[in-house]
Amino acid sequence: SLAFSSEISHYPLCRGCRVGPSRRRERPLPLIRPRLRTKVIVMDKKKIFLVSLGHLSCDINGGALPAILPFLITAYGFDYQAAAGLMFSCLSSIIQPAFGYLSDKLSKPWFIPVGVLLAGGGLASMGFLHSYWAIFAAIALSGVGAALFHPEGARFANKVSGASKGTGLSLFSIGGNSGFVFGPMLAVAAIGAFGMPGTSVF
Repeated sequence: SLAFSSEISHYPLCRGCRVGPSRRRERPLPLIRPRLRTKVIVMDKKKIFLVSLGHLSCDINGGALPAILPFLITAYGFDYQAAAGLMFSCLSSIIQPAFGYLSDKLSKPWFIPVGVLLAGGGLASMGFLHSYWAIFAAIALSGVGAALFHPEGARFANKVSGASKGTGLSLFSIGGNSGFVFGPMLAVAAIGAFGMPGTSVF
């Protein structure tokens, strides 16, 4: 009986009892989660270059307009008030938020070439027009083209920049700034050589 009682004493009588040898709790192994490798999207340099070139081609028209005004005064006899009024036709570019909303909803890549075509075509036709309001409408058409280009162009530049979005958008901006630099020089050189039809270079 003593041997039997000694064997019983090695085991706990209940779960809460501390009688008998302590049981070693097995801790669950930590869950090892596999590390997901994030894929780095590389900037498409060719597409960034093309959209930056399009930005230059678009903004070169806006940069050329102030340089063309003195030639309009000389060629068509506009007074300074009428010539300054032509600058207000460029305010059509304030509709850019509307085109930005349209770009978010539709996101059509052909907005980019159509915008460049309208911006250049409006300014190019100006040298072949003689009516003040026809010239005003041509400049307004150029402003609509610029407004159409910029939202979709910026969205496209952001898309193809990959992980280097800051670099891509800065290259896109360089194209536009270069257009405002080269626009006046191109306008003076072309009109000085060919007269008002020289606007066809745009």
